[in-house]
Amino acid sequence: MSIRKEVAQGIKDYKTGGLAEGFVLAEILVLCVVVGRWADRTWWPDGEWWVGAWVFVVCLLLLLVPITCLIMMIVFTLGCGVAGWVIGDYLFNNLGASVVISIISAVIGLSMNVSGCPKYASKRLVKELGDKL
Repeated sequence: MSIRKEVAQGIKDYKTGGLAEGFVLAEILVLCVVVGRWADRTWWPDGEWWVGAWVFVVCLLLLLVPITCLIMMIVFTLGCGVAGWVIGDYLFNNLGASVVISIISAVIGLSMNVSGCPKYASKRLVKELGDKL
């Protein structure tokens, strides 16, 4: 491979990785909002802001530990699949459409999480997980 192609591939990987890292942070923000709203409705009225902030801080700290980052990656991928299921059920009210949209969103979520989490976790663990799948 020539140097020119390597540089072009490096730039492409950098742009894709930056988008994927933003996607992971967006997933964490969505999780914070959902947990905060759930806390407001169930066990801590007037506390949704604090609960969401603590969930955000804890998730950022968990991203720094490689094994918990991989666990979060799997959970977020399943969350993308569930979100696809809900969208398919809401828009089309059809089981087949829900399944297809769920699978597509889970695959997209997995690829974004695998691209975005290596900044936080070690690349070796992500590669080992990919080899096992």
